[in-house]
Amino acid sequence: KEVSGTQQITWDAEHPTRMPLEFFLRYSHDGGETWQRASMRTGRKRYALDFDALPGGRRCRVAVVATDGVNTAIARSRQFAVAVKPCRALLLSPEDGAVFAETEPILFEGQGYYLEERRPELEALRWSSEPAGVEGAGPVLTTSHLAPGKYTVTLEAGEGERAGRERVSIEVRGGRRRARS
Repeated sequence: KEVSGTQQITWDAEHPTRMPLEFFLRYSHDGGETWQRASMRTGRKRYALDFDALPGGRRCRVAVVATDGVNTAIARSRQFAVAVKPCRALLLSPEDGAVFAETEPILFEGQGYYLEERRPELEALRWSSEPAGVEGAGPVLTTSHLAPGKYTVTLEAGEGERAGRERVSIEVRGGRRRARS
């Protein structure tokens, strides 16, 4: 079974001379070969960790790091599974809700990002819209021929089952001046 969503991570720890301790979490999706910080320092002995925002894999682990400011102790969980994430589509422009004049060029910019591989996706990028009008591929697309109306523009990043999508809504209005919302 895979771990998903926000899970409450709890632990118990005590300093041998009763000094105050601070804690933070680390997370690994490769069995502990690499670690990333998963929380800020806290004096509490619990933390809500969102596994839907973390890289996935079959050999995931959480580590609790305890420190008194000088000495450090680490406790690691057993391995568990977290779903591998689709490529994150990052639609950089235009902003959601943007309004353009009918004759104004519109610049669409975006990219993808693979969380598990920690690498950008700059090639497998496809643009589309509903209704039709925006269509193309790549990180940058410019169009200036959209008919007046409201459009939902989709950027799809990645391939196959790992393709991710992000959408924005824009409006094209008739006339020459850029409309402000």
